[in-house]
Amino acid sequence: MQVLTISDEVQGYLADVITKNPDLNARGWRFSQRGEAGNDGATFDEHRRAMLNPDFAEEVGTVMAWLQAHRLNSTVGSYELKHLVERWGASVGLSSYVTNGAAICAALLQGFAAVRRINSPNCNFSRSTK
Repeated sequence: MQVLTISDEVQGYLADVITKNPDLNARGWRFSQRGEAGNDGATFDEHRRAMLNPDFAEEVGTVMAWLQAHRLNSTVGSYELKHLVERWGASVGLSSYVTNGAAICAALLQGFAAVRRINSPNCNFSRSTK
């Protein structure tokens, strides 16, 4: 597998996205449905800390590369994007596994706004007006 190097500048932007989105972890958005594993407490925090690992940055880089090479349809949600990128990453020698949170972070870094789904860790994307 090819190793994708993430620049220090992108790492800084990624840290900023993580800081500005406290309800986001490697699995996706925190939501209110009770009993969902990884949605609250220590497990949520564990998945949040996973966003600081180099593997997570590599996943984000793979999604960013996909977003630069493809057009993201507004009907594609974060979980669908995750799977599109995994298939593509495997075919081009990049990450063949991408978390939902990495897909969300990469889209946010590429100027998309997250449109969160009710009671779901997933979201859809729209072009940010910033």
